[in-house]
Amino acid sequence: MTDFFDRVERELDTAATRLHAGTGTGAVPARRRGRLAAWFASHSLLALLGGALLVGGAGATTAAVVSTIHGTPSAPTHGVVPKVAGVKGGGHETYRIAVMPQLLVGQVGWCEAFGAGDHDDGPRFGSYGCGPAPVSDSHVFYGNAGGSRRAFQYRIVDATVAYVETANGRRFLPRRDPAIPNDWRAIVILPGQVPNDHMRFRDAAGRPVRPLLHAVPAQPIAASHGAVAAGQVCGIALPADRFDPRGSHWVTRLGPVRGMNGAGFMPCAQTAYRVDDAWAEVTVLVDGATGGAAVAPAFAGARPSPHARGVVELPAIGAFYVGSGHGPVNAGDQGSAKRVGKAWVVVRARSRALRERVLRAVTVTAPGG
Repeated sequence: MTDFFDRVERELDTAATRLHAGTGTGAVPARRRGRLAAWFASHSLLALLGGALLVGGAGATTAAVVSTIHGTPSAPTHGVVPKVAGVKGGGHETYRIAVMPQLLVGQVGWCEAFGAGDHDDGPRFGSYGCGPAPVSDSHVFYGNAGGSRRAFQYRIVDATVAYVETANGRRFLPRRDPAIPNDWRAIVILPGQVPNDHMRFRDAAGRPVRPLLHAVPAQPIAASHGAVAAGQVCGIALPADRFDPRGSHWVTRLGPVRGMNGAGFMPCAQTAYRVDDAWAEVTVLVDGATGGAAVAPAFAGARPSPHARGVVELPAIGAFYVGSGHGPVNAGDQGSAKRVGKAWVVVRARSRALRERVLRAVTVTAPGG
């Protein structure tokens, strides 16, 4: 072990010497002999890490300068609309942004929604969109850019994006948020902060990050005018005397979806039911990366239901429910979900009581379940 510590000590001394020499100060730290602990005691570890990241091994030492990026932190994904001339509701109405799985059978994807204003029939204004999941070489995805200084602007990015520059030269720093899945971050620019929607995305070294979205492929699906056909890899069953199946979609082959940026959900079966005079849509979701072999990830931003044990309420933004499928249930219907084995079963319906009634009665088939 003494030889090991001596070697690491020599490599750290060499790297520190090169680092100081590269600053142009001419100051070279004095060499210290003895145990590695004594070396760390004589050199400020925090100062060392603040100036360079030293990695030693196999006779090679790498020194990389770490710099601090200055800018305006992104606004949160929910808050109060700022008071800006020409922006209605400023100072008292709220806004919210959410990202949730797309409930489109056979396609791992995501939906994002923005809403502002608190009204019984939904937000006063907002936006909503869904699309396939990004692959690992896509770093800027989803979001909305306003057309004026009075508009909200937001983007969902991954950790590659260190900051965004706007046309007026300001920098905005991404932030992690419980409402955003994976290790993704949000860049939220409030009305009044920038003059227009032109953004330039940069990595930590200041290099451009192109806002391109390359999508993962879909799985083959089948459909029927009733329930899911028997013997499928994923299935849904409810008592026919109380729940009338009107249409179903399911995957005919389920395999891993490779190369995704982060985790994702694969909707593998979905049935729309007529229940009395209402509609309910039931969807089974499995882990997309493994084709259901692993436990499906948790929903970002979901909250435990105070009314039903083991049930979570999925984020909804007024009339904009995050997640849209094949069935007749419209985008205003909120969702509740529970785990079944390694999968999730999601029910969308207008009434919370109906959603929980379906969850109590449903039986699903899924890999690992």
